[in-house]
Amino acid sequence: MKRLTLLLNCLILTLLFSCEENHQSTRFKIEFENYPYDSIQYGLSSLDDKGRIDFKYCSITDGIFMVDTVLNEPKEVILLPKTINFKLSDGTDFMIRSKQVKFFLFPNDRIQVKATLNEDMVDYTVFGNEINREMSAFRKQILEDYVKTSMAMFYIEDLFSKNGSDSLIDKHYEDYDLAAKRILESEKDYILQNPGSKFAAYLTYNIRGNDSISKYFNTLNEQGRRTAYGIVIEEKLNTWRSVTVGSKAPDISYKTLSGTTFDLNQNTERIIVLDFWGTWCAPCMGEMDNLKEVYLKYKDTVEIVGIACHDNYDTWSKTIESLDLDWTHILNDKEADDLSKKFAVEGYPTKIIIDQNGMIRGIYKAARNDRFYKDLENLVAGKI
Repeated sequence: MKRLTLLLNCLILTLLFSCEENHQSTRFKIEFENYPYDSIQYGLSSLDDKGRIDFKYCSITDGIFMVDTVLNEPKEVILLPKTINFKLSDGTDFMIRSKQVKFFLFPNDRIQVKATLNEDMVDYTVFGNEINREMSAFRKQILEDYVKTSMAMFYIEDLFSKNGSDSLIDKHYEDYDLAAKRILESEKDYILQNPGSKFAAYLTYNIRGNDSISKYFNTLNEQGRRTAYGIVIEEKLNTWRSVTVGSKAPDISYKTLSGTTFDLNQNTERIIVLDFWGTWCAPCMGEMDNLKEVYLKYKDTVEIVGIACHDNYDTWSKTIESLDLDWTHILNDKEADDLSKKFAVEGYPTKIIIDQNGMIRGIYKAARNDRFYKDLENLVAGKI
């Protein structure tokens, strides 16, 4: 019955895609060595979307997995082998990122992936188009360091889960930082050496920090800027230029979970904190206790507005209720008015402080950002 369900899931996916008209047929095939399992997960991500991806289970036979679909835009495909997760000491799952398989899929592509499953990573090569060939070759160059970063994060989370030694945690952070810096330098070198490459544009898009993206986008030549990722970067840069510290915040008029309407333009009395998050985002969820403290401490002068992205209503509303998150909540509607795009959000969590005049006073990326809490304290106290 389980195997029949998996097959039906794959068939339904194919039928759903195939119902669209005027789109081109696209196919990808995966051939795994050393894969004794009968299922695998895969998801498709749009080029301009770094949020949550909905993964589907599908059947895989003798290590071979194939999907026929249709696309009207390029996608990034992510495959998750059955052994993608390691167990932490407290019994929870932790995803080993070096065991993911990623490649690019364009309309009318015929893509083939040859992969070998190992304990701590998947070694693979992608055939079928230029950007995949470039990505495969580059990944092999950084694979050793990629595995080191993946495993270092696992060891760190495992030590946290069992209240492990701070000195060991610090050691693994050092290992992670060294490997991550080498990867970043390799990415920057690749961009500089291949200014017209599709994959160089992809690496530019994924560099952390708006300033770095702008800097390396300027090193791409006209060919690189006209690639799919180059076009997305240029669009985002235009948005980022208008959403900066010291600029007027874009307007928000949105229905909240309580049924009222939150209208940013009507705010003239309170400091606003926009918290872009998701129930699927572990770092976001890990900060909720800190946000509760902020809410209780400043609720007379600060309004927190949680903006959940890539979530569904049931999961979102139940999470808010179960955790007693008593501040204002909005469920982002990507189709009607995408607030994550309007505010140039690139990762989760992201917090934005807006003063009583509607001016952006701070933009804070990633969890455990101490500067956010200090800046908010100083703004409330009138020190900045």
